[in-house]
Amino acid sequence: MSKAFAGVGSQLQRSADSGVTFATIAEMTKIQGSGSKADVIDVTNMDSPTAYREKIVTLLDAGEISFDGNLVADDATQQSVQADFDARATNTWRIVLPVDPNTGVTRGHWQFLAFVSSVDFDIQHDKQATVSGKITITGPRPFTAGA
Repeated sequence: MSKAFAGVGSQLQRSADSGVTFATIAEMTKIQGSGSKADVIDVTNMDSPTAYREKIVTLLDAGEISFDGNLVADDATQQSVQADFDARATNTWRIVLPVDPNTGVTRGHWQFLAFVSSVDFDIQHDKQATVSGKITITGPRPFTAGA
């Protein structure tokens, strides 16, 4: 049986106190991680034993988190995202996966330090107003399985 699950119930959370308490950013519709990569350098040399290149990994980059949601102009959690951008603030962020209905516990979460690198909005006459943006991760992005 598949262990696939729907994303409904997932949360994008922000902490302004180094990860002690978290506030869930209101009405998110999409949370997406991208851009994680490893820097790779070629260390092939005259003593290399084959005709194949030898490579090693140097630095890792955890990438960024993109988010989309319904714009709620009077919501304090959405306002805090803009305030973080304006202040160039680095905070602790968390992405929490939904609760597994079979066990009653969350499927896990990522927790990391990051800063808001963009905040955008889209307001059209025939659609809901939306907010979107990116959070750039600084340091690792570890995953903790549900417990």
